Parts: sequence; C-alpha cells; structure tokens
Amino acid sequence: MRFNCHSHLFNFQSVFTAHTLDILLHRITEFNMPEIIENALVKEISRIIQGAGQYTDDEQLTRRIFKTIKKSDPYKKLLRELSENEKLELVNLNIDHVDNAAEDALRKGLNWIGKKLLKNDDDARQKSLTDMIDFVRIALLPSIRKVTDHLMDQMNSTEAIIALMMDITKDGSNPQLFENQIKDTTEMVLAYPGRIFPFVAVNTNRPNHFQIMEHALSNGFTGVKLYPSLGYDIDSPEMEKVYTWCEERYIPLLMHCTNLGFYYKNQFRNNSHPDIWKPVLQRHPDLIVCFGHFGGAENLTGNAIAPDSWTGKILQLMDTYDHVYADISYHTQPMDGGNKEKNYFSNIADLMKNDRYKNHLLFGTDYFLVRQRVQDKNYRQYYKKHLSEPLLKQLTMDNPPRFLGMDLNSPRANQALISYVKYIYTHKDKIENKVPAWLSAAVKSLYGNAARFPAPTLGPRWSWNHDAHYRTWSFMKQHMSDKQQELKFPATGKLRLRQLRFWNKEFEAVDIWKQKTQKLAEDMDAYFRANGAGLEAGWTRKKGIQKMSQLFNNGDCYLFELAADCDTIYHFKKEGE
Repeated sequence: MRFNCHSHLFNFQSVFTAHTLDILLHRITEFNMPEIIENALVKEISRIIQGAGQYTDDEQLTRRIFKTIKKSDPYKKLLRELSENEKLELVNLNIDHVDNAAEDALRKGLNWIGKKLLKNDDDARQKSLTDMIDFVRIALLPSIRKVTDHLMDQMNSTEAIIALMMDITKDGSNPQLFENQIKDTTEMVLAYPGRIFPFVAVNTNRPNHFQIMEHALSNGFTGVKLYPSLGYDIDSPEMEKVYTWCEERYIPLLMHCTNLGFYYKNQFRNNSHPDIWKPVLQRHPDLIVCFGHFGGAENLTGNAIAPDSWTGKILQLMDTYDHVYADISYHTQPMDGGNKEKNYFSNIADLMKNDRYKNHLLFGTDYFLVRQRVQDKNYRQYYKKHLSEPLLKQLTMDNPPRFLGMDLNSPRANQALISYVKYIYTHKDKIENKVPAWLSAAVKSLYGNAARFPAPTLGPRWSWNHDAHYRTWSFMKQHMSDKQQELKFPATGKLRLRQLRFWNKEFEAVDIWKQKTQKLAEDMDAYFRANGAGLEAGWTRKKGIQKMSQLFNNGDCYLFELAADCDTIYHFKKEGE
C-alpha cells in the first residue's frame, strides 16, 4: 500500500470561526495574489465562515468571484490598457454575460485576467487563479465527508493517507466545533477502512486537550498532530505529559515544521523550530516524531543543504535519535524548474543514499492546502516522474508502516493502531468500502483466523426493498455509462451525479443547464407518479420538481443521497423492510 503521509480532511467551517478568521487570512495573503483577487477570495471566505452565506458550489463560487473582480477599479484599468489583439482574445472567451456564461468559460477568463495582472511578476508562471479558487472551493465544501471524497476520488484502493487534524483555539472556547471535527473524521475511518489513518490535533491552549487525545487514540485515531505556531510551546509541562504517554505506547507525532503556514502572530512562527526539540528528545529518546515539510523545500533547492537551516537541523536530530522522521509535503519550489528542480532532486537522492536518513523520509502532498499551487494528483505525478521507483517505494511504501508502527507483532507496535483495528472491527457493520489486505490480516492476528469483514454496504440508506431507492436507481440508470450499468445495485448508491452521462454543467450556459435539470426533474416526477408514488404532506408537484431540479444541480450528490431527498418529497408504497 502506498501512503500519502501528510494530508488534511477538515474544511474551513470545521476549524475556523469568526474569531480565528484572521489566522486563515494570514495564510491566504502569503501567496501575493493581485489585490483584487485576494479581496474577492477573502470576501467569499469571510461570508461563509461568519455565517452570512450557505455553502457555495463550484459554479456559484466562480461566478461570485468573477463578479467581484469585474466591479473593481484595477480590472477596469486593465480593460483600458488592453491592445486590440488582447481585446479580441477577451471577446472570444465569451464571458461578457457573467450570469449566463458557462463555468468553464469563466474559469478560463479568470486565468486570462490573472496572467494579465501578473504579467510583470517573475512568479507569474506558477500562479493560477483557478488553483486558488479550487483551493477555496474544496475548503468551503459543506462537510468533512465531501472533502474526503474529493481526495479519495483521485486515489485508487491501494493507496492510503495520514489525515492530520487542526485545532485553532486561544482558550478552548469552541469545544463543539472541535468535537464535531473529531466525530466527522472518525466516521471517515469507517467510510474508507484501513486507508485513512487520522492524527488527532493537540493544542495545549485547550484545557482538556489531554483527555481528548486519550479518548481519540483509543477510538480510531492513530497518532498526534502538533501545530505550535498556533500559539503554544513545544517544551512545556503540558506537552511533557503528551510525550510521555505517546512514547510509552509507541504512538507517532507529526509536527508542522516550517516558518510558513498558519500562525496567530509573527512571534509564534518559530515555535516549530527543530532546535526546540533537542531537550525534548534528550528526555524522550524513543519518541516517534515526524517533522512535517522537512523544514521547508527552499532548504533543498540550493547546491547543498545548509547545516544551520531548519532542514539541516532536522538531519542533525536524525543523526542522534533513531525515531526522527520528516516528510516532503508541500514541496512545490522544485516545480519552478531549472536549478531549483535539479538541486532539489539531487539533494533528495543523496539523502536516500545515506543509511541513516533513507529509512526516515516520508512522502506527502499536504492535500488540500497544496491546491493553492497544484492538484493533489498532479503533485503525486510530478514526484513519480522525478523520483526513481525504488526511491518512491521507500518513501511511500517501506517507511510509512515503520513510522506508523503497523507491525502488530512487534514489541514496538503502535498501541493506538491496535485500537484502530479493534475500532473498525467492532463497527464492521458500518464500513462502506472493501478493506485492504493488511487490515484483514491484522484482524485475524487479533481475533483469530475465523474473523471476517462483511461485504461493505450502505445498509438501510440504499436498499432494494425501499421504493425511493429502487425507483431512483431505475430512473437514473438510463444516465449511467455502460460500465456503471454493469455494477450491482449496492455499488451504484455511491455513484455521484457528476459521474453520470447527463453531467456537463461546467461547459453549458446557465439557462441551457437550467432547462436540462428542469426537464430531468419533470421526467423523474412523472416516473415516480406512474409507479405509484404520491406527494408527502406539504408538497405540491411544482414544489417537488423545483426541489429535484436543485438536487440535480449538485454534482457531488450521491445517488443514495438523491434517493433520500426524493423520499422526503414523495410517499412510496414500499419504504423498506
């Protein structure tokens, strides 16, 4: 199994509040986007997090940002300065009528505008408006489940992730928000069993952080995530208790380790400096800790790694302590090409020749935060192209299980991982996807050879014996591809609307798309009524069709979710057994 050892499944609404919004905006403004673009993004993020608006889908987000940009003085100034050829290019983009333009046209238009605004910027080559908009779009998805699905759609069943939580608080005043994030992340363990390894965030500013950590690591979590630049110290009595507990149980920690990222104030940006770990590791030499981002990719793009750089300091810790790791996540600097790229991969190759370092480096992408620069799948493809298969195997397949302590027969087995296996097996009736071979073997080693996982199912949420589910499947089957039609009924419940043949919302004008979804809703209504369905109390046919038309507009909607919504509109003769 290949691992992405640094990723995130939270969405902005599960982490940030109106009181912590400034921390997020610090991160956004670090990317030096043109002011009008930055303002448009900040406006949309603030609107959602502060509760002034509901979830905005891809098309709505793109359209809102485009409208904000078009109203700005810099955009109007840009129009006045365009050459005749540039004016013709703009006309050919078909974005004059923002309210009706296709989403794909708007996205191309945004990139075109961004390049014009950045034409005097040496960094323009790597800056794409749609990268930033996609980052915000993922971050504003309505649930952790949707963020998770977006990532897992880009991966195959032989790939796994370490999912790192985030806890932003000054005094623990947002307990429900963090509790919900833990609950929703735990549910992802059962949605993708054996492929998602969550790390619970510890922030000592939260009064009950230790109790929360203990409970999480006994109920589906496999490690601890630290983010000291959020305003707490690494070397403190509170953290000492965490280190002792984790060291005794061989539970790994992963810490954000670069002076960029999220921070409360500038004074906290160095709270993750590797030097701070020297006294900690002297007291806890068996502590397993990974330095996320390896101190920063910029330290690897020179002719050599400077000993006094954050990366050089991490290597010095590796020289001394046997259980120090680092991951190469959000390392986009080599993508500039030229000497940066050449030096970066030369330095990585040299490190992997060193017997001390080669077993302690991990691969990660930093999904979805890396989307500010590149798609997660493209990040992985880039490293696959520039690293030899033996090196990639070492980083993604050989080293991660050692870091995670996955050998349950070893005296250094991760005790939280044992609890993780037990947690999944205890809740085996709720798993939604097939378990990987390692998890089946682990369950047999704990419970005996007779232990088995049942076939994954959506249970009563997608049942052949429920007319709302069966009729939804039967109607939507005509919009499935030939391969999708060959799937057995249980598997079709996890198809999303954007995966079906009717979906081309991104490329159609708004009025044409509305006509299509209206017709689809009318046909579905007619089909339901022809097969004995009646309207539930409070619904009229017009209201029902309008609601279903809105449902067809959400490409992330599963068929089982569509059926559940239809069940609230219509009363079916057979509603489960």
